[in-house]
Amino acid sequence: MERSDLPYLLLGATTAAQRRSRGVVALGVRAAGIAAGPPVAAWRSPIAAPLRRRAGDASAALTVSGRDTAGRVRSSAGVATGYRVRHAGERVLRSGLLEEVVDRLLCTVAFDHAVTVVTNHPATERMLARALEDPGGDRLVSPMLDDRMLDEVTTSPSALTQPAASRSS
Repeated sequence: MERSDLPYLLLGATTAAQRRSRGVVALGVRAAGIAAGPPVAAWRSPIAAPLRRRAGDASAALTVSGRDTAGRVRSSAGVATGYRVRHAGERVLRSGLLEEVVDRLLCTVAFDHAVTVVTNHPATERMLARALEDPGGDRLVSPMLDDRMLDEVTTSPSALTQPAASRSS
């Protein structure tokens, strides 16, 4: 066995143990159901009514307490998780790791292939055709086409290399 096979071996063993434990639990549930028949009948009898009321009150109080505890744990876990996620995000942004990952992704052949597949897909062509035929696109693009800055940028080759302050004068 190779060292690289160890995680798969452990996963397989865990899955097998889980299947076996489910079988044992299912057998136990069936046995408990059979054994509980007579006590269930006695529990439902009129003689056990006072005991059922007391047990119902106690279980209702425990249920309320359990719901409160779960709510507190859920809210504190949400706050702690939110803090950890924000903190991890800030660390990733500061480290420059995200830029490195994106740069490596952009340099891969797989990324080029994915972009090509999406671009050449018939659904993309249909979506673009619908967007170009939509009159809302004209309303969106018309103000941009009428903008003086767009005219300057498209007619002057040096407009892209000049600082923004010198273009506005």
